[in-house]
Amino acid sequence: MPPDREDLSVLLRHRPHLYVVADNGRPPEPKAGKRRFAQISLNWLSDPTWRKEISPALRLYMVLQYATKRGARAARLTIDLLAGAGIARQHKGRYLAVLEARGLIAVARDGNRNPEISLLG
Repeated sequence: MPPDREDLSVLLRHRPHLYVVADNGRPPEPKAGKRRFAQISLNWLSDPTWRKEISPALRLYMVLQYATKRGARAARLTIDLLAGAGIARQHKGRYLAVLEARGLIAVARDGNRNPEISLLG
C-alpha cells in the first residue's frame, strides 16, 4: 500500500542530511576569510609565572583586544589596563611603539591624557 501524501511530506521535511567531515583523514581546510582565534584567561597575563612565557607586547595586545571588544571600538590605555597585562606604566610607550610599528594598532595621543587605541589587524 503506497504512503499517503501527509506521511510523504513529513518524511521529506525530516530527511537526514549528509556532511563531508574530512578528506582521507585530514581535517578540512579553513574557509578563506574566516578568522581563527584562541581564548585564554586574562588572569594569566598578570600572573608572574605566565609573564615569563608571554611577551609584554603580546600581553598588551591581548588586553587591548578585550578593552576594544576585538576592535569594535577605541579604548583609552589606562594604568588599570596596563596592570591587567602586568606592564609597568613606564614601559607603556615602548610596547605601544612595537605594536604600532607592526601595524596592529593606531594610537591617538592628546597631550598628557591617556592615549586612545584602535585595533587595525
